[in-house]
Amino acid sequence: ESFAQILASDLQDGHGSRVFPRNLETATNLPGDCVAQVEHAVNLMQSQEQKKGGTTSFGRCLKLALTDGHKVIFGLELIRCPCFTSEPPRGTKVCLRNVPVKDGMLLLQPDNINVLWTP
Repeated sequence: ESFAQILASDLQDGHGSRVFPRNLETATNLPGDCVAQVEHAVNLMQSQEQKKGGTTSFGRCLKLALTDGHKVIFGLELIRCPCFTSEPPRGTKVCLRNVPVKDGMLLLQPDNINVLWTP
């Protein structure tokens, strides 16, 4: 398969390599580069009323459910990441690079996450 085909595939279908450590809860860093898929995203700064009405808030703090195809972990946007203009849709592929981890949560900021492909 080409890299483009892998990016367009669903990692939940077994196309992903196991890149998330089993002991993420005790880890302090996710080292190196890895590709993950967004399973779900929510802006924690947007109320339910704003979501229903289609309005947005001025602040943003994304919480992402990410998978490598074998395990789902969560990431929190500490600093606004310009690679996301809104909540990324399911299937978006991201590159994670040397991400700090706190209590099993990836701490996302512009220098450690980049969008590779969006459905």
